[in-house]
Amino acid sequence: MSNNHLKIIKKLIEKCKRKGEVPVVALIYNIKHQEKIFYSYNTRQKKYTICGHAEINLINKMFKKTKSKNLINFEMIVTLIPCEMCYFAIKQVSIKNIYYILDNDKTITKDIEQTTPKLIKIKSEYSEQYKKELSNFFKKMR
Repeated sequence: MSNNHLKIIKKLIEKCKRKGEVPVVALIYNIKHQEKIFYSYNTRQKKYTICGHAEINLINKMFKKTKSKNLINFEMIVTLIPCEMCYFAIKQVSIKNIYYILDNDKTITKDIEQTTPKLIKIKSEYSEQYKKELSNFFKKMR
């Protein structure tokens, strides 16, 4: 994960906090042209939709931008390991690698037999800070 990716993630997490959204962010970039970065974040809280996950929002955004439903030349970075719904949506669009920062005890995604897409945990100095951000969000909701 580059410093540019980290800057985008931090900026989007702040945006999520201002909007009262779950601070989960997804980035996608073309493997061949890594400077082309697209991103999205959760909109589930405000839009009251189960499909408002960052990964799903990003896939829909990419369909419109690329005019294609095949994202084989892209890789995704997410702040939280994708849930099962998002994992299989990512699989449907042929993304090969998903890089994530934090695990989620509520998902069985990490137990799915790894073929494609491959889940790759990122070791980041930002992990602990992000874990606190996520924890604080859910404490405020309760």
